[in-house]
Amino acid sequence: MGFASPADLIRLLLRQSDLHPVGALDGGDLADRNPSLAARLIESGILVETAALEEVEGLRVQRLDGRAVALSPDGQDLAKDVDPEKLRQFEINLLALCRVIRQANGFSGTPVEKLSHRLFHLGEVNSGGRRRPIFLVRLLREGNVLDTVLALRGRVGGKNIVLLTPTVPALSLETSRRIADEGVILAALPEVLKPGDREPFALSVPAVPPGRYHGRSDARLVVDTTGGTVHFDGVDVSFAFREFNLLVALAHEAAGAGGFVVYDTLYGAIQGMAGPGEAMVYEEQIAKSISTLRKALGEAAGLSDAERKALVENKRKVGYRLGMDSSDITVI
Repeated sequence: MGFASPADLIRLLLRQSDLHPVGALDGGDLADRNPSLAARLIESGILVETAALEEVEGLRVQRLDGRAVALSPDGQDLAKDVDPEKLRQFEINLLALCRVIRQANGFSGTPVEKLSHRLFHLGEVNSGGRRRPIFLVRLLREGNVLDTVLALRGRVGGKNIVLLTPTVPALSLETSRRIADEGVILAALPEVLKPGDREPFALSVPAVPPGRYHGRSDARLVVDTTGGTVHFDGVDVSFAFREFNLLVALAHEAAGAGGFVVYDTLYGAIQGMAGPGEAMVYEEQIAKSISTLRKALGEAAGLSDAERKALVENKRKVGYRLGMDSSDITVI
């Protein structure tokens, strides 16, 4: 039986940890995913098994002949078999999660500390040649992010800090720029997990705030969504709006999960930008933009026709993806 990657289970764990109150996983969540990682999450104390569910959809659960069956109180409704694994409940221990992240990445400094139900001090990280205090921040929102930054910087004497969030926070462009201008590195954990690393909680923490990359980094492909620039193999590459938006969608996926971006998503990235006479079937419209994208990147880097084609892979009736490792891509 094939199981999902460790990153898939970790992302589920992180999503649940960014809820209020903190969410939980059930046995079914663990059974269908990486068994060795699930065992580690339990052994490390990140997941703590609690009492099993006694009701499902308002029906009382009873054990009959080794089966779990949901029955209505009056016995009028038909009995429903229930997967026993889905009745098992696992709470998330946030302090244990913080300790495992710290150990996996060699953070130094004072031990993990819970500052509030939202804020956890993880230690210090060597970022860009400097030691920066690093924090895990839950429930980060547009309405509390600036106060959070001010409070945490005040706590460490005004030092530049790193904030890790369990999920990608929905922040306005203006707020993101203000945070970057303050020298704060803000990174969502699902986006900085090192894919394929033997340590599933290994992170690639950015060296500088995203707004300060200025279209440069050690990555092969740098897409600056704020500045609207692209840097590939050491060369700046210019794109029209349509191809740029298409590349952004592909780069986001390639830098994260690494799967194919479906046609509907790609069309959504470019719709409304077609000029007169370009109202083609959307698959053809996407294919045309992909061809333009390959050509521009290939010419900038001096690639052969075969290398250009390999830059963007296609799967019929599914979509496209960048043919590059996530470590070669930076999206700002």
